[in-house]
Amino acid sequence: MRALLLALTVAIATSLGSGSSAIRLAPVQPPGLPAAQVVQVVDGDTIKVRLQGRTYTVRLIGMDTPETLDPRKAVQCYGPEASSFAKRLLNNKTVYLETDKSQGELDKYSRMLRYVWLPDGQMYNYVSILEGYAREYTYNSAYRYSSDFSSAQSDARANGRGLWNRTTCNGTISTPAAPSKTIPKGNFDNNHDGKITCSDFKTQAAANLALAQGYTNLDGNRDGKSCEALPAK
Repeated sequence: MRALLLALTVAIATSLGSGSSAIRLAPVQPPGLPAAQVVQVVDGDTIKVRLQGRTYTVRLIGMDTPETLDPRKAVQCYGPEASSFAKRLLNNKTVYLETDKSQGELDKYSRMLRYVWLPDGQMYNYVSILEGYAREYTYNSAYRYSSDFSSAQSDARANGRGLWNRTTCNGTISTPAAPSKTIPKGNFDNNHDGKITCSDFKTQAAANLALAQGYTNLDGNRDGKSCEALPAK
């Protein structure tokens, strides 16, 4: 069993990049977890899944990513990158959900509280912290994998990955997100009125590019979709 755990850790480090060696063995997926289909990535730490014919919102345990959709806050440093990372790993994937009795079934917003295991056996919560897209987050009481997550964060910080890098956020996510280097914000003002609104776009797909760059006003109901009155493509 120990050889299997070590092999899994090496496989995770190799698949994520040469600089991604964890301090401790990565968590191992328990058997018999229920499978669910990811139908939407809301942001880096919140998703929607289809489970037994119903759709549920899931808040991931033990991690917190920079805000991109909170109307009370500006888009935070590394928020768009964290959301993109979540979408790349989770969108339309079959995942496996693990509960933790220490955290309860639901949070105060009636979201399911879960660890999310990827199809390849990695835990998304852990990987997101290890790669610097999220910070370890303890709410009220310690959780099952708190030592693993804290170790992953220490490793990410020590190696300057993601939001811990001096060229990104240097560990301080409260600063506003930097404008995209590939898609300057000014390029979205297609009708040249000095504002970025849904009238600047012909499709939701085009508006979603702007939403990913921090134009949260395009998502009036905060469901992760922009300009829903427009055609999808």
